[in-house]
Amino acid sequence: MAKIILVITGSVAAYKGLALYEALRKDHHVELILTQGALKFLKVVPPMVKTDIFTQHYYDKKDPSEHITIAAETDLFIAYPATQNFIAQITHGFTDSLGSLVYSVVQSHKMVFPAMNSGMYFSAANLRNLIQLTNDGVQVYEPRSGMLACNTTGIGRAWEWEDVLTEINHFLHWKELWQDKKVMLNFGRTKTFLDDIRYLTNNSSGKMGDALHTVLTWTKCALTTVVGDCDVPIYYDHQKVNTNQEMLTTMLEQYSQQDVVIACAALNDYQVAKPIIGKISKREHPQLDVTLTSNIDVLSELGKLKQHQILVGFSVQNDFDLAYGQQKLVEKNLDLIVINQIKAMGSNQNEVILLTKNMHRQIPNQSKIIVAQAILTAINEIIEERDK
Repeated sequence: MAKIILVITGSVAAYKGLALYEALRKDHHVELILTQGALKFLKVVPPMVKTDIFTQHYYDKKDPSEHITIAAETDLFIAYPATQNFIAQITHGFTDSLGSLVYSVVQSHKMVFPAMNSGMYFSAANLRNLIQLTNDGVQVYEPRSGMLACNTTGIGRAWEWEDVLTEINHFLHWKELWQDKKVMLNFGRTKTFLDDIRYLTNNSSGKMGDALHTVLTWTKCALTTVVGDCDVPIYYDHQKVNTNQEMLTTMLEQYSQQDVVIACAALNDYQVAKPIIGKISKREHPQLDVTLTSNIDVLSELGKLKQHQILVGFSVQNDFDLAYGQQKLVEKNLDLIVINQIKAMGSNQNEVILLTKNMHRQIPNQSKIIVAQAILTAINEIIEERDK
């Protein structure tokens, strides 16, 4: 049984939040908080619901630290549906409602499900707030597209409560796994320098690795993250690297201690043979011939040094070449290889094939957070097989 805090705010979809509450309370301890706005949309309110709005008399109560008690030992905080006003409150630290005050105290994972008119959702202020929440480590779910309360169609419709329940169950499932496991994850792209300011790189966004990081933080593992360049904000602890050699050196510092190593980074296959010190002058070099040589293969080096670790690699291909994937699996001494296509670069979705020596599993095109769960499920199967 998990302890969950559910905040329902003043949306016409507030009734969906109550349906979620009724479903959750069958299996979990749920602290339900309604804002005053939510009360205006709900005809039936469950008993013992917390709705306090703070006034100067609030701390005259018998228990002025009620918000601390509510937040203590919480497994999950959910705001569903979340209005633009509530999102602004929690983003900027305003604590004039019990929901936003409890949010400020909770140390556990947080999920926010916005629901509002499309114009409000895409307003500059709201988008800034959602970006800030994401940077703060909050999992923000983009609202659905469909008919809105204002009789227009667009982005802003609240998720159905059944879908929210599925997301919650996914989180709670992972929360119990991988205790005492040490996991190392790398992602992002590396550079090979032409001179001191110019470099060659690739188009990897880092979104797949960031999704893997998100799901790994749901587990009880001890996580080490090594990151190259990427297009997603990195708000969490990580070690930053630029080149293949830096990636390898940094990973080897703790490699022997790891139980699972997931190499999701998009590394440069080639390096400049003779980088120029300083800045290349266009006047002195109106044309530039550059010789590229093979770069250090980080994954191969990790495979050579593998002892007890479960080693997972990624392969970006023009199409799904399973024979080549199996070849890389063996040559690099991997336990699992994830094959994806170049069209996934920069996208929020991915379609992959998972390969082991004994398994071939296709994961259809869907959000990278769902694909991340599928990848980690396959890794967990390897762990369970070893632990038998």
